[in-house]
Amino acid sequence: MKANSLGKLQKATIKGSLDEWQSWFLGTDDDGKPKTWSAGRFRQRVLGVSIKELGELYPKTIFYLTTEKEGRKVVGYTLNITPVRTAVNL
Repeated sequence: MKANSLGKLQKATIKGSLDEWQSWFLGTDDDGKPKTWSAGRFRQRVLGVSIKELGELYPKTIFYLTTEKEGRKVVGYTLNITPVRTAVNL
């Protein structure tokens, strides 16, 4: 993110399974097992809030989250991070 804000990064993509995303954000419990939430709760309460906060920290950047599915089951997420081009940057 810092390289992106300094103009050194044109586009970044973070892709992972639902379990990977939850382990990155929620961590593990006392037994060492990864914490899990339902996909809807996780997206709303964790990813939604995180992307909103990133948008406030980096206002000249677009954050686009897509949900990866197999049928109706959520299996992962992809976050695309793209800097906004302004007339000054061109």
